[in-house]
Amino acid sequence: MKRRKLSLLLVLMMLVSFIPRPASAQRDMKLWVEGRYVTGDVAPILYNDRTLVPLRQVSEALGLEVEWDPDVRQALIVIDDIVYAFLPGESFYGAGDEKVEMDTKTIIRNDRIYLPLRVIAEALGKPVSWDNENSTAVVGTGYSKPTVKPASNTFEAVKVERVVDGDTIVVSGGRKVRMILVDTPETKHPKKGVECYGREASNFTTSQLAGKTVYLQKDFSETDRYGRLLRYVWIARPSSNNPSYAEVGKMCFNSILIEKGYGKVATFPPDVKYADYFLEKQQAARGNGTGLWGQCPVQSTPKPTPKPAPKPVAPKGPVGQGYIRGNRNSMIYHLPGGASYNKISPKNIVYFNSEAEAQAAGYRRAKR
Repeated sequence: MKRRKLSLLLVLMMLVSFIPRPASAQRDMKLWVEGRYVTGDVAPILYNDRTLVPLRQVSEALGLEVEWDPDVRQALIVIDDIVYAFLPGESFYGAGDEKVEMDTKTIIRNDRIYLPLRVIAEALGKPVSWDNENSTAVVGTGYSKPTVKPASNTFEAVKVERVVDGDTIVVSGGRKVRMILVDTPETKHPKKGVECYGREASNFTTSQLAGKTVYLQKDFSETDRYGRLLRYVWIARPSSNNPSYAEVGKMCFNSILIEKGYGKVATFPPDVKYADYFLEKQQAARGNGTGLWGQCPVQSTPKPTPKPAPKPVAPKGPVGQGYIRGNRNSMIYHLPGGASYNKISPKNIVYFNSEAEAQAAGYRRAKR
């Protein structure tokens, strides 16, 4: 039953990918599945007129484990004992021993894998509809349109007592707050001194926040190793505990610092709720030469001295490509999720695209 529900949610993501809508609406899209809303912190993207979904974020939210194989650069996920393999840049995916064509490519953007989820749709018979007024995709029965506005959020209202620098403030009770996902140039570092555009960032934060009431939003961690609260700082209270990206851009001061070029994105998982959105803002600021991107010289890295080509040697690492791992010593092959799949020495790994290929090479399947 659990796997069937997971499959249902995957089908929902696939069905939503075929609902036409403008690019500006995709961020606020909501999902309703059998009596509840399914929310997430990463927005779909439009690519070749298709809505692509971040694989790891969505899969892990649904309780599915995704494994990334860096040797052959592919993501693996197991659904109902079938191994699905997705390769960035390819317009197909592997489903067990089968190769399934897609009408768009799997892509990587901001270190995330995006793809349309079109798995086992024909196996389910759930009704699906689209509430255009509320931008909600509906799966199942019992849905009714919201008649009241969402409750106000529970962010903590505090007064800014003092600004330390561009990304650090002191609030009510003398508590020091370090803003999440943004790093402004230093002004008081004992070793770095005053960095380029550090005073401008500190002055901007002072002019916008000093003495004012702000709203603190926690992501995952409570404090950093220095005991500072880790928070998103909001200059106005958004409509709910899950603000839209439009609200993030207008009200979240962390985002404003990135957009205006006073700081750069700094990711420290697991506190990455708005990372994709912040990276888009940074890319725009950098492209336009906004703030520090136009004022601070970029240090060039000296080119290394060319080294002579190494003499050819026998391979010591993995050989081939695919998601099935064979052990060249034991002549046994292992599937993802198997007891010994991740225990094979790298120098003994041989990759295969299918069990048939492994068996043709003389390998036999592991018993567990």
